[in-house]
Amino acid sequence: MRVRLYAIHRGGRLREFYSQPASGPSMAASGVQDLGAASDIESYLLRVTGEGGAEIRRVLFFRYRHSAFDLIPPAFHTRVTSGAGTLARYQSHATILNVDLVSCSFKFDGRIGGTSGRTGRAAIVTETDPDTVQCDIRWRSVRQANAAGTVEWTAWVTDRCTQGRITRTARVNEIR
Repeated sequence: MRVRLYAIHRGGRLREFYSQPASGPSMAASGVQDLGAASDIESYLLRVTGEGGAEIRRVLFFRYRHSAFDLIPPAFHTRVTSGAGTLARYQSHATILNVDLVSCSFKFDGRIGGTSGRTGRAAIVTETDPDTVQCDIRWRSVRQANAAGTVEWTAWVTDRCTQGRITRTARVNEIR
């Protein structure tokens, strides 16, 4: 009998990392380590070939999916001047992997007109390289739309086996 273990990488590439003759079924569960483990491995394949050539295969999928959400500085702050001119757009390039949706909010450095901040409408722009996260907020005044502060983006991952959410913040300057 021969036991073989393969790592199945993203895209379907197989990499054999263990192959030994085995004297019985207990060898297959002996705690073999994959010294070439990488973040793009999606599952493992266990292949056991018997003396007569019969083969048994089992694919072991990962329970956890890797997610990433990291902002790439600097963050950009612009104001859309059409209409009332109170729409502010906050953007940052980002590394985004396995994120289902994004939310955002903004907090002023100090209160402006009795307001300390507000939630906005967030989006992931995939047409850029690298990807961009965007937060649009319609303020009550041009002064608020131009103000400095901190944008907070939260990436939501709805797969029950991942970390759930990842929050990142970026500081933006006042528009003068």
